[in-house]
Amino acid sequence: MKCSLDWKEARQVVHTLSQRHLSRDNHATAQRNLENRANFLIDQNWSVIKAIATALLSKEWEQVKPLKSGSESTTANAAKYMAGEQAVSLLREYGIPAVCDIEGQAFANSAGFLGEFYDRADRY
Repeated sequence: MKCSLDWKEARQVVHTLSQRHLSRDNHATAQRNLENRANFLIDQNWSVIKAIATALLSKEWEQVKPLKSGSESTTANAAKYMAGEQAVSLLREYGIPAVCDIEGQAFANSAGFLGEFYDRADRY
C-alpha cells in the first residue's frame, strides 16, 4: 500500500496527540478526555461553527478536487468548498485569530480555535 502525503500529515497529528495523551493515560482515558474536550470546544464555539457551515452550505456544488497528494478523499462526485480567506474572515468575526497560508488554506493560530485545542487538550 502506497502511503500518501495526506496520510503523512495525518500521522503527525496522531503522533502528537498520542505523545500528549497516551504517554500518561490508557487508551480509554485518553479517548474520553479528548471527547470531553472536543464537546467543550464545540459548545463554546457553536456560533462560529454554525456560521461556517451556513456559508459552506450556501456554496454551489463543484466537482471533487483531489488532495495535494493526488489521492481521492471521497467517492462522491461533488463537494462544496470555501476559500481560506472567507474562513479566516468568519473566524475573525468571532474573535478567533486566524491566518491563510500561501495555498489559501485557513489556520487558526496558537491563540485561536485549533491551537487552543492542542495547547489545552491535556487538561481535560
